[in-house]
Amino acid sequence: MTGASQPVDWVGCVWQLLGVTANDGDSDLATGGELAHRAFFAKPIFHGARFDSHTLPVDVLPEIAAFQEAVFQIAAALWRRDNPHRSHLPAHFEAGFRLTIEAIDQEAGCTGVVLGMLSLLAASPQIDLAPDEVTYAEYYYDGRDYLAQMAMTKSADIPLGTKARKAISRVGSYLAPDEHMLIGATPDAREGAVIDSEFGKIFAEAYASPSVKTVMLEGFFDSRSSLNHTLGIIVKSHTVTCIVKEGDVGQWNQYLDHRVLVTGLGMVNDSGDILSIADIHKVTLAEPAHLKIQFERLRRLEAGWKNPESEPLNRSMLERFFALLESYERSGLPRPSLYPTEEGEARAEWSHRPWELSITALPDEPLFLLEALNLETDEWVEEEYTVSTSNELLDYLRPLLGVPDADR
Repeated sequence: MTGASQPVDWVGCVWQLLGVTANDGDSDLATGGELAHRAFFAKPIFHGARFDSHTLPVDVLPEIAAFQEAVFQIAAALWRRDNPHRSHLPAHFEAGFRLTIEAIDQEAGCTGVVLGMLSLLAASPQIDLAPDEVTYAEYYYDGRDYLAQMAMTKSADIPLGTKARKAISRVGSYLAPDEHMLIGATPDAREGAVIDSEFGKIFAEAYASPSVKTVMLEGFFDSRSSLNHTLGIIVKSHTVTCIVKEGDVGQWNQYLDHRVLVTGLGMVNDSGDILSIADIHKVTLAEPAHLKIQFERLRRLEAGWKNPESEPLNRSMLERFFALLESYERSGLPRPSLYPTEEGEARAEWSHRPWELSITALPDEPLFLLEALNLETDEWVEEEYTVSTSNELLDYLRPLLGVPDADR
């Protein structure tokens, strides 16, 4: 050891180099203000000739940024695995994860970079957060540990979308052939999983070994991809390309921008991800079941339906929610898909390109929480409504779901 950990006095430069700004989140998050919560996150330790002088070359900063993006994308994949009924990430999931360089740890023959996590989550009672939002941090740390596991096993056993695969393939790409990075999990770590310049290439080769089989998937036909005899099916956050026979594009046009069930001959990798569909056999609209049937399923949920702590859903909440959604369906809104949440809520979800919409009924008070995400602009809307303001909520939903105004 040639010196103690030294505080970094040029963090202001690093904010921009790492792409961490106030534009996509609270200004307190980007500046480390009073609402931000700091915690140790990881300690990448760089080995190689460039790091013998115990400094951090500027041209290695993109490697730290690549590490941050890969961890986030893995965390998102883990959250989607645990929440298959949710069509998009929660509102604060991305804004809750930012890394900062807190110190440079000078060691013999290497340079350690102490990274802190700056988060608004679980930080202050001044912020009104949904109950599950204080648990997101565990997904970020799990993402870090999973990346370390991948570095050791050179494999992945969870579904990873296109964004995650691209992010992981960039890790190690800014290192020279004679350099490597250890992922330390504690501030005083001296060892960890090894990532070298070949890591991203090895991962890409290990993950992409597709086989051909008959597959079925549910998603949206995307009109923006309907060129050159291909159609895109948007599934969760990535797009599966479908090769369409010349002359057959017209018969699928009726399904553009609709949620569909597609059966066909697909390319599937070892992790079970559908990479593409080479031949579409059948397409049908994916219509939700009748509201009465969906609500009856929710009413029948017994204690322990999700985990040992899960309770049956509140009957009064279900009655309020059924009355609301039934009135909306009579007013012309399309039928939503209903899901229970681990917090004892009932949630209705619609998808109408480019909008992902949900209304959540709360068990403890007669409130309905609207969440709306525009997939093209990233516009996010979150508002609370009551039974007395349900007509305002209906008026807001109409144009987003493509339903004409009742007065027209």
